Order: sequence, then structure tokens, then C-alpha cells
Amino acid sequence: MAHSLGKSGNTTGLFLHVSDLLLHEVGPGLFLRSISGQRVMVNFVNYEPHSESPVHAHDLEQIEIVLEGSLQINVNGTVQTLFPGDLCVIPSGVPHGARTLAQSCQVIDIFSPPRTEFITHNTTALDLVADTFGLGLDFWKRFYDRSIKKQRSE
Repeated sequence: MAHSLGKSGNTTGLFLHVSDLLLHEVGPGLFLRSISGQRVMVNFVNYEPHSESPVHAHDLEQIEIVLEGSLQINVNGTVQTLFPGDLCVIPSGVPHGARTLAQSCQVIDIFSPPRTEFITHNTTALDLVADTFGLGLDFWKRFYDRSIKKQRSE
């Protein structure tokens, strides 16, 4: 799974297929598979027709990329429909939500730092990451807590 790179020592990596990640329903008709590194998280999200991620805000930056279907996204009261290849950058602390209409939608969500509530949804993938990088769930939670405290103090 890992291999050695670089002149100055070993760098480990993790190679998986998206289907290796556990699929979780995080809301009615809203499913995700997630994986994270130390500072970034990627979620592979499937919205069923007429499903919704209610308006919310968090202290994380987020980028949402539509792969298939269409997604109506609300960012701080501005609503726009995104189609395959469209993306939206959501700054930290900005209210946002999304919903599908008559068709399903596949999206990639990128978060920095990782969303700890989604990390706990994917302990199998996290265990693989922990084994590869020598880290565990406690590390991710401590890293997230330190990142948020640092952002708030700046």
C-alpha cells in the first residue's frame, strides 16, 4: 500500500478505490464516502432526487464540485444551480445548503480542516489511514480542535 519516495527519506501514501470507503446515509437521501489526511478531507456525496442538505455553517473551508446531475446550492442567500464541472467555494463561517430537484446528483466535497463528524462515519478508512500514517482517531480530533482554536485566535 505504501512505497518509498524522495531523496531525503520515506514518504508514505495510501492507495484506495472509492468503493473501499464505507457508505453512510447522513440525511434522508444523502449518502457519502469520506477519506481524510491531516489537513484536508474529501467526501464523495450522492444526493437522491428531492434530497437536501439544510442550510448550516461551520468553521471549515469547503469546495463543492458537481460530477453528475445538478445541485441547487444556497450560499449566504444566493441560490445557484450547478451542473457537471461547476464548483462552488464556501468560505469558513458562511451559511450554505444544497438540494436536488427531480434528478440525483454526485458531488465531491473538499473540507479543510477535516470535519470530525464525518471522520467518525468512516472508521474503516480511518483505520487504513491510521495504519499507514501511524495516526488514529484521537489524533484527527486533536488536530481539528487545535486548528479551530488557532483560526479563532487569529
